[in-house]
Amino acid sequence: MHTLKYIWRNMRRNAVRSLLTVMSVGFSLALMTVLYGFLASQDTYRDAASQASRVVVMNIQGFSGRLPISALDDVRGMDHVAAAVPLSWYGGSYQDEQMPFAQFATDPEQLFEVWPEYSLPAEQLEAWKQNRQGCVIDRRIAERRGWKVGDRIPLKGNLYPFDLDLQICGIFDSPKNTDSVYFHWAYLNEGLRQQNFAVLDNAGTIFLRVDESPQIPAVTDP
Repeated sequence: MHTLKYIWRNMRRNAVRSLLTVMSVGFSLALMTVLYGFLASQDTYRDAASQASRVVVMNIQGFSGRLPISALDDVRGMDHVAAAVPLSWYGGSYQDEQMPFAQFATDPEQLFEVWPEYSLPAEQLEAWKQNRQGCVIDRRIAERRGWKVGDRIPLKGNLYPFDLDLQICGIFDSPKNTDSVYFHWAYLNEGLRQQNFAVLDNAGTIFLRVDESPQIPAVTDP
């Protein structure tokens, strides 16, 4: 009991210092929880990606590093690579919403070959390929917002000095909610070129699918 009184007395002696100490301990515990959660999610993603025979390629500096789009042809030319696409995060705002859903610049020619578990009607896929400003969206987004094929989605660039004016060409189904919108990588890159943006031809990351899971080590460590 005397020990508790002594601790309480010292805590009250300098309230600011005590408060900062408690906050620092709380922040450390919160950060540890977030890190453990992140590592757990990475383990889950790794296992799921392994089962689907997918591999992600990025700059050695991580997501902040630049991966030139020329690397896409190199990846597609590797043995055992069935398909590969760029996946560049846009991070734009829709009306008053800051990044309301995931937005990725990619290649419509092979996106659904990298993720064959996603389903999109053939005529909608072809319409997307033909429309440079076209996009495809997860059905859950469409249902939540009441969007349909033909509607337009204006996005204001937060990371890039180029706004997008997308038109929904297709609505795809997926086993799990992706909460994603996919649009033409070339549309974003050309828009940035018109704005004389310093970083062009950036693939962001490259996702690839290996023809057989046992060949993943041969692809990742050729």
